Amino acid sequence: MNSYPAPSASPAAVPTSTPATRSAKPESRTASTPFITTSRPDRTATLRSVGSDNPPPPPPPLPPPPLPPLPPLPPLPLLLLPLLLLLLLPLLLLPSLLLLPSLLLLLLPLPSLLLLPSLLLLLPLPLPPPPPPLPPQPTLG
Repeated sequence: MNSYPAPSASPAAVPTSTPATRSAKPESRTASTPFITTSRPDRTATLRSVGSDNPPPPPPPLPPPPLPPLPPLPPLPLLLLPLLLLLLLPLLLLPSLLLLPSLLLLLLPLPSLLLLPSLLLLLPLPLPPPPPPLPPQPTLG
């Protein structure tokens, strides 16, 4: 079921010049007619050239864009700095924890400031220094 027309004559059988001017060597037919080919033409190209109903294939999808390179990692001491701060945080907060009772007293409302003297009694007060020893008394005898 070939839809191509049959070739009429081979290129070698068709004379290219008159017998008087013909040389002993036959001329090449493909040199004078470059459009004649001996190979089978591409069938899809022929169908598309005559207006086939086949649409052209869609273009291939574009490849995804390349991912941006990752930023370089910081040096090791900078990576350990947050961990070090977490470890030192209790030590940094210790002075403020010692001041917490007095800070709470400042945050109390005004009526509770009346309780301040009684709250001061609850705090341990430093003991006064012991009195100096008495000089020895002369004995009467």
